[in-house]
Amino acid sequence: MSRWVDRQVVFGAYGCPDEPSSTSVSCARNDDFNLGREEIVFSIIPSAVAILWGIHRCSQLWKRPVVAQGSVLLTRYLVGCIILSVLLFLALPVSLAIAPASAILLSGFFGCCQPRRQAPSPQGSHLLTRKIILWHALPAFQVAGLISLIQVAVTGGFHHELGISIASWALSFTSSILFLLTSKLEHSRSLAPSALLQTFLLATIALDAARIRSAWFAGGIYGESQLLLIQLFIKAFLLFAESRSKPAVISIPARQVSREEVSGIFSKSLALWINPLLSRGWKKNLTVDDLEPVDEPLSGEKVLDRLSSAWQKLDQDRGHALAVAVLRTFWPEIFAIHIPRLAMVGFALVQPLLVQTTIKYIQDHEERPASYGHWLVAAYALTYLGLAISTQWSGQLVNRLVTGIRGALIAIIYQNMLSLRAETGNSEAAVSLMSTEVERITVTAQYSLSIIPDLIQLGFALWILSSQLGGVSVAPVIIAIRKPPPKISGFSDAAKS
Repeated sequence: MSRWVDRQVVFGAYGCPDEPSSTSVSCARNDDFNLGREEIVFSIIPSAVAILWGIHRCSQLWKRPVVAQGSVLLTRYLVGCIILSVLLFLALPVSLAIAPASAILLSGFFGCCQPRRQAPSPQGSHLLTRKIILWHALPAFQVAGLISLIQVAVTGGFHHELGISIASWALSFTSSILFLLTSKLEHSRSLAPSALLQTFLLATIALDAARIRSAWFAGGIYGESQLLLIQLFIKAFLLFAESRSKPAVISIPARQVSREEVSGIFSKSLALWINPLLSRGWKKNLTVDDLEPVDEPLSGEKVLDRLSSAWQKLDQDRGHALAVAVLRTFWPEIFAIHIPRLAMVGFALVQPLLVQTTIKYIQDHEERPASYGHWLVAAYALTYLGLAISTQWSGQLVNRLVTGIRGALIAIIYQNMLSLRAETGNSEAAVSLMSTEVERITVTAQYSLSIIPDLIQLGFALWILSSQLGGVSVAPVIIAIRKPPPKISGFSDAAKS
């Protein structure tokens, strides 16, 4: 126990030791980050957002039918709980390990005592059992850290930054308990691996790595850095488990399920789900049967119902009624598209700043440590990796939106064409709408999605340019406004092609 709290700088109480032997490394933490603010930004805010998102996701999943097979294997679950309890006593002092270990053992024995309604399915049960055990391990170590902080507050006195640390670990524990339920619901009632859990784990792994570095350089927070390191490893194993595709899924109502529907965020971000189709096309000529089935959100019936519902609620005699109906129908997709588009803008604007920083580093490299160059290399790698992934997501979401708009418009035109009388002579106009006008609308919509991100990028680019050139940077704006290009019909030509 002494190695956890009997320190001059105890777990959760931040500062530099008073010994003369204290170097600048141990106090570098104060110059690098404010610890209280770091706990708020890197832990409290992500945990609070995750709790709200998790509650919303659980309410959605609770209403859905079971689509994936698998149940917890009770024997393996009990063995896993016993092993986890032993690891807690080996890694932590007895005073910290006894509470979480007892709770885990009670959970294991209580789970084994429950009668089974049916025999467990071999498909998916092993994966679900591993995920549940890992989700038990994460809050177990978090509650140990929380108990340690409470002990410090009782014995050493309560102060502001200690209260922030207690709130941070308490919210982390709450989010882990919530995600234990969310993981089980996601496994049984969602076709794809959980985007919520994968995003949360990936983000908090990066944030916990920064917190470990901070705790390590703080010098005296030995217990916190050790618990954060254990938490990071558990989250890494959880991320691997939550990213695994389910062995078998059942679509309700019964239909074919595409690989894209059952893929997680990593497979979609790297377009790994399409590799089997590309491999098949390399070996032979593709036929219609070789193509992936259309997933449910893009099915003709689904998009027709959505557009018809919005169309019926509108005043159809108003101007641009169809455009308003399309916007009301597909506003979630339009909003989602702007997230990777804005990320693309951010990564594009970071590039000139990185180049400027690199030039300054080359000129003054003797005054800066070599680690500064290493961080620059990492920044370049992160920037171009983020640019590639955001570009892929933006293109994929735009193509899905255009496909949905095209399918909805053609379906609603065809539906209304069937109700027309042949002698009215409007059937040819309807066919023209389905062939040329719909294509023009979808191409124009594809270009229109770039308006807001491009305006934001233009504003930031002019701000960066003004920091280098001053007032001269307004010259391109004046020229663009007063002298437009001689031919501005390229947009309409592209829409008509």
